[in-house]
Amino acid sequence: MRTKYTINELLFEIYLICVILGSLLRNMLGEWEPIYDTYRFVSKGRWGTFFLSFSSIIILVLIFRCFIQYIKKVHVGIRILIISSILYYLIWTVLALDKAPAQSVFFESISTSVILLPVAALLGFDDNIWNILENKLPYINILFCCCFYIAVFSFWANYGIKWPMNASYKGIFSCWFTSACIMTFLDFPQKDKRKLIYCNLLLIIAAAFITQSRAWVLQTLILLFIFVAVLGDRNRSVKILMGFLLIIITVLGVSYIFPEITGNLFNRGMEDTRSGQYVIFFAQHSWEDLIFGLGINASYSYLGNKNYTYFDNQFMFVMFHYGIFPVIAWLCAYASTLKGSKIYNEQSRIVIRAAKFVGFFVLLAYMGVSTYYQIELGYSGVIVMMLVGKALREKYYGRS
Repeated sequence: MRTKYTINELLFEIYLICVILGSLLRNMLGEWEPIYDTYRFVSKGRWGTFFLSFSSIIILVLIFRCFIQYIKKVHVGIRILIISSILYYLIWTVLALDKAPAQSVFFESISTSVILLPVAALLGFDDNIWNILENKLPYINILFCCCFYIAVFSFWANYGIKWPMNASYKGIFSCWFTSACIMTFLDFPQKDKRKLIYCNLLLIIAAAFITQSRAWVLQTLILLFIFVAVLGDRNRSVKILMGFLLIIITVLGVSYIFPEITGNLFNRGMEDTRSGQYVIFFAQHSWEDLIFGLGINASYSYLGNKNYTYFDNQFMFVMFHYGIFPVIAWLCAYASTLKGSKIYNEQSRIVIRAAKFVGFFVLLAYMGVSTYYQIELGYSGVIVMMLVGKALREKYYGRS
């Protein structure tokens, strides 16, 4: 049994505890306020905010430690991109501090720390940190699953089966979905974990229907199909057929058990809930504003709010505030996993394939396909970039 741990390991352990605890407290402590014919969740989780703010400090320290230790192991192109991201972050942070309080600049959703997200890939170069994440993912999935259903059933018990606005459990779901994606691709070769993966997938598909998000339903069903049709050991044609059948059975099962859920969801059909935001935005701003960014206080008029700062498309959200460079940096880091290179062993192949598939799911979410999935230096963003970094390390060095 190990008795000594590196500073990076201790910092990452503390980070995981704080960011997960903060996310759960923020999304579970609060009250439901009536609005129209439903309810909306108002968070009262001050302790959640405290833990999330503390986790932000920890991850910044850890990122810069890994930068010092591993920057020379990164190929020149990505190295230049990472160094440029840090300089870009420092410039925008100085500019932001002149226009907004430090709390907003360092800790809130429009924080300049989002610029550092590609730099978080360096955490994946630390094998000790990666092993902590990989070993704890099953427990993290179970925790998010339990908390999601506790939040849902507690709401239904008090208010009936309704579809609330700003539902607290959607924030939990976004963290759970990221964890489920990564665990599915990393652990599928281990036969002793496949039952857990199957149960986790079926539960998260049911949860996706509960969120009433067409995008989440689609992505979880695709994840199930990939698990059965691509990652299994059987004949390819049989696997594809089984994948389709399992999806159909899952949809029918959820429809039978929760008819109110699927009825409301399917009634929305192909309803457009996105394009109007683009029309309103570009009536007030030009493409140049997205290329160079308008700073931390950038806003536009939307839904009666004259100072609306948010955008469903997370890439546009970042570009609106800090320009196009952070988006290019993220895309380049992810694209590096797609380039062909020598595969050293089976473990390298598994990690690289996981980075490709999970990165693609996250790419869709950032582009506005999924709700409640923010591009930020938070739990989901960090562990996805860790996976990308681990894949790049495997490409460069294998398990040396």
